[in-house]
Amino acid sequence: MEKIADIYSYNDYDTEELMHIQSIKKAKDWLLKTDKEKQDYRKSYLQMLTVHFQDEQDLEYIKQAVLVTDRILTFLQKATYYQNLSDNISSSEEPFYRIYNMLWCEKEYLLYFTSIRAIKVHVPIDLFKPLIIKIEDTKKYKEYELDRLFKEYNKMLSLFMSK
Repeated sequence: MEKIADIYSYNDYDTEELMHIQSIKKAKDWLLKTDKEKQDYRKSYLQMLTVHFQDEQDLEYIKQAVLVTDRILTFLQKATYYQNLSDNISSSEEPFYRIYNMLWCEKEYLLYFTSIRAIKVHVPIDLFKPLIIKIEDTKKYKEYELDRLFKEYNKMLSLFMSK
């Protein structure tokens, strides 16, 4: 992709064509980044937004999405056990396993696009509620700080709906 873009630039080919090539290159480069690299980029972008564009209408949503992404990445890192569960999931492990998978999906939604503004869907909180009820009094729920994560998640969803 880089070579193609260079040829287009050097030969002064149609700029609209070059724009599409650069757009695909940017998207492919983004998808090759690790979750940490994507989140680091988001944090630096948020810092720039906060300094230069304090009046951005969706700044609170962007801040909340970055915070929630951090919380989800932390949970997924702590709870890697659930990543490798197979067919024999105990009834006590099942809600954690399902929450782990839905938070993994949410992380993918949050980090899929370069811009947080491009996000058009989130995992609905209603999918989590029956699972949370089953585990909210457990030691693991407290250990994984899921109460805090879901409070922040709820706030992010509210901001998303109002933008």
